[in-house]
Amino acid sequence: MSVRERRDRERERRRDSILDAAERVFFAAGLSATVEEIAAEAELAKGTVYAYFPSKEEIYMTLVDRALTVLHAEIAAAVREGASPDENVRRIAATYRIFAERYPHYFKLLNETSYPIIRSSISDRVLDAVYRHSSEIWAVITAVLQEGIERGLFRGDIPAFHMAVLLWTNASGLLRLARMLAVPNIWQGKSGPFSFDSLDIPSLFDAANELLLEAFSRR
Repeated sequence: MSVRERRDRERERRRDSILDAAERVFFAAGLSATVEEIAAEAELAKGTVYAYFPSKEEIYMTLVDRALTVLHAEIAAAVREGASPDENVRRIAATYRIFAERYPHYFKLLNETSYPIIRSSISDRVLDAVYRHSSEIWAVITAVLQEGIERGLFRGDIPAFHMAVLLWTNASGLLRLARMLAVPNIWQGKSGPFSFDSLDIPSLFDAANELLLEAFSRR
């Protein structure tokens, strides 16, 4: 291994260690965390962190990209060649729910980040990566739905991407509700016909997905 290769490998390891530390800090304190806190967690000087990332917002959005990379890999792996489009939609939805349970902090990054507030502090390189990896996820879901349209299983008057958006926003909304109900809040604690305490989110999640699949089906 050449000296340059060793330096590049060491630089990549240090970058990853900064991101690992930033995950712990941001997940505990949110965007209010400081570069000083990230540097302390990584056991590095603040200047070293800035040598890798120009701002804490750049670090934060790089973590968003890391979350997208994990989610894309899992959704792509969920799609089975030879499975029917509706079954692959179910597999994708189940994978997203499991992702939210297994990586709750990543789910929060993807669904609760206020991008306009921090966009001005982020490089085009990171923004382009986030858009690219987000687009890869949409491409997987849209391809499954497009296959259903082409095979005559799904109606053709709704574009496949629009179907994908409906499925995704429905799933994200229910998963955010599950996060809300995981801690005491104003909607809990009172018994009655409209008590949120009685909600079975996994069953509701599956039922909503089936309703959308029924709406997409060609009649």
